[in-house]
Amino acid sequence: MSVDVKFRKKKAALLNASLVQRRPIKGIRTIDDLLALAGACFLRIMLRRPGMQRNVDWSQVPLERQEAAVQKMTKEISAAIEYCGHLISHIDMGEYDRSFEPHFRFRMSVHGDEPKVECISGSR
Repeated sequence: MSVDVKFRKKKAALLNASLVQRRPIKGIRTIDDLLALAGACFLRIMLRRPGMQRNVDWSQVPLERQEAAVQKMTKEISAAIEYCGHLISHIDMGEYDRSFEPHFRFRMSVHGDEPKVECISGSR
C-alpha cells in the first residue's frame, strides 16, 4: 500500500513558520495540508527531543550509532504520534473518559518493531 502526497513547499514553509513562531495555524484544507503540518510537527519534535540536540557531541559518536539512534527515535516518535491519534479517536467516539483521566501521561518505546506503551499516570 502507498500514500500519494501533493507536497507544496510554500504551504509547508508557512505551517512550519507558524509552529516555530508560535502563531495560529491557518489554511488547513486538504489531506496534503494535514500531512505537511504533520511533517512540520515531526521535525519540531525531532529537533527538541532530549539527547539528540543537547549534551551530546555527535562528532564524537560513531556514524553507525548516530544512525541507529535516529532510526530508533524516529520509530518511537512515529509510534507516539500514532498512539496520540488513537487517543483522539477515543475522544471523538466519546470513549476516552472510560479509560483515561483528562491528563494522561505515557511513555512510548519500540523494541524491534513492536511499540510498547507504558502508562505513567492518568489511566483508569
